[in-house]
Amino acid sequence: MRNFDLRLDVDESGLEGTEEELRDMRQRARNLKPVFEKAGLALRKYTKSNYLSNGLEVGGWSPLSPKYAAWKATRFPGAPPMIRTGRLFNSVAVVGPEIDAHDTWASYSVEGVEYAKFHQYGTTKMPKRQILFAPELWTKEIADMAADFVANGNI
Repeated sequence: MRNFDLRLDVDESGLEGTEEELRDMRQRARNLKPVFEKAGLALRKYTKSNYLSNGLEVGGWSPLSPKYAAWKATRFPGAPPMIRTGRLFNSVAVVGPEIDAHDTWASYSVEGVEYAKFHQYGTTKMPKRQILFAPELWTKEIADMAADFVANGNI
């Protein structure tokens, strides 16, 4: 085995402030709450689109049962699927999903509408009609927002 010496010369000109910039980036990467809050606003537009397209964003919602559709038509004429009073729609598509943002993670949920979970997950008497979901474009938006936030502090 042969030994050899390696010499590396580094030109430090133009690197003034780099250490400080890296420290700032590291600090921003430890608290992504501003990104998660903005992501919640973006999620609202996808949720609204999903609602208005009868769940097209998640593969389409199952139609109403004939019996329930007839009942609904007499009591809520003209109301689209998944909307009777508008309470659930308003909670996710107008107000937006509830955000539980932490430093490095967040969760989004429907709060204050106790029956939302029955639609989201389905029951033995009701098919699943997914309300909240993570669209591919949304996850890319979050990644781009996080990268810009960590690198530049922009939100």
